Amino acid sequence: MKRTILLSTSAICTAIAGAMLLSPATAQKLPLYDPYPDGILPPNVLSEIHRVQREIRGIFQQYLLQLQQLGPLTVTGNPPSSCSTHPLMRTTLI
Repeated sequence: MKRTILLSTSAICTAIAGAMLLSPATAQKLPLYDPYPDGILPPNVLSEIHRVQREIRGIFQQYLLQLQQLGPLTVTGNPPSSCSTHPLMRTTLI
């Protein structure tokens, strides 16, 4: 008795879930959420994103070159602390 009720209930739930997944109402795409009013975002958002990413890469490359110019870090003392005579290192750490 309980087994047939459980089997029929699961079959009905499976049929309902299948009908919901295959219905044309769920196949339609929902509009993208855009919290900004019209005219705020530029029409070429992707090119702006690429420009900002290029700018970030350039800044990163600039600081990576500065890091390479600093040379090795000199550790002295007990407990160890960094000691450098390079002026850029002093301004970076201070």
